[in-house]
Amino acid sequence: MKRIYLLFFPLLVLLGLFPNRATAQNPPPQVVRVVDGVNAPAVRQYPGDPYHSITAALATPPPGGWDGLKIYVRSMKYQGVPVGYSETPDQNWRPQGEIFPIVIPPGVIIEGENPNETVVWTESGATSALFEVQCASPGESGRTLSSLVLVGGQAGLKVDCPSGSDTAVTAYRVRFNKNGIGALDEAIGGELSGLVLDTCWVTDETPVVPSGSPVPAPALQTQDVGISLHAKEGDSFDRGFIHARFLNLRTLGDFQAVAGAPSSRLVQILAEGKNIESATGGTTRVEAEFEGGDLNGRTTGSANSSAGWKVGIHALTNPQPHTSVHDSVNSYDVSLSGTVVENFSDTGIVGQAVHDSMGLLHLQGSTIVKDVGEGIQPGGIQDAGIYLHAEEGYLGILGSQSAVR
Repeated sequence: MKRIYLLFFPLLVLLGLFPNRATAQNPPPQVVRVVDGVNAPAVRQYPGDPYHSITAALATPPPGGWDGLKIYVRSMKYQGVPVGYSETPDQNWRPQGEIFPIVIPPGVIIEGENPNETVVWTESGATSALFEVQCASPGESGRTLSSLVLVGGQAGLKVDCPSGSDTAVTAYRVRFNKNGIGALDEAIGGELSGLVLDTCWVTDETPVVPSGSPVPAPALQTQDVGISLHAKEGDSFDRGFIHARFLNLRTLGDFQAVAGAPSSRLVQILAEGKNIESATGGTTRVEAEFEGGDLNGRTTGSANSSAGWKVGIHALTNPQPHTSVHDSVNSYDVSLSGTVVENFSDTGIVGQAVHDSMGLLHLQGSTIVKDVGEGIQPGGIQDAGIYLHAEEGYLGILGSQSAVR
């Protein structure tokens, strides 16, 4: 017994001196703030009381900071019909309205109760965006927007990454409905290195607001661009960079109003560079990956070829003048895997590269481009599934197990 005691005693001493060595460190618990535009008390008295608006829930950070905060937004209904969180307060329902754009701090998750019924809309046609991400520094924590319907506004979601900033943004089960631009993503000298749109829709649905609703009807926009990716070199020669993934992106609606837009594009990809090498290394670039999904110019309504979106995916570079050394000053790389592009009145996919620019398109994994209109050239090109234009630039297309018909 004496030998056993002597063998275990040093171990007991070590465990006593270093107790944390044997204990896993748990992350801090997530802070959840609930937004309930119908049932929140007139004055919050307790920490667990819900907020009347998303704006109020984001007015001050939790004691531990923004990182990890979750804003859970309950659906608002009037006579059983979903209505939107908007600017207008109401004496009985919501003494606090929203202030647009709602800026999402780093590390914050905003999640709706139901992706079909939790609605945010604006009553003003001048609203720049419903939600906005303002990047400020490199390596910021990402933001997440989930299970919401965004109606109206010049943009549903706007992401702005200026020089010296880098972040990630995820939109999950978000419906972009009748916004001027559904998601406007800009990296002007900055980097949006992780943009993910997962199971999102671009829709064309007019909300029905019951008579007597305390929430006024939204101001609807004519949709011009569904999703915009815009990378541009900054004034200090910082390159703009965007890497985006579209997982199961879809459309829903007849998009009759879109037909009136002169050059509507469901997805627009634009790279604008000036110099062969930027101060941060490399040139301005956009990378976009489409995995699955159905990019449909019109899912319902008239079979008229002039209805709906004109172009499915439009990737282009800015027409910069020649550089002293002829080389690429900007580029894009677009890949589609298992994606259907169909029913666009002009063209399914457009790729352009001009004046020292570079573009590359990949079609793979049973991607199909089909049932498109008469093309974008004057006079029309019948069934122009893919239209390519290179002028003193570099443009390539790779296809494997794909079809254009």
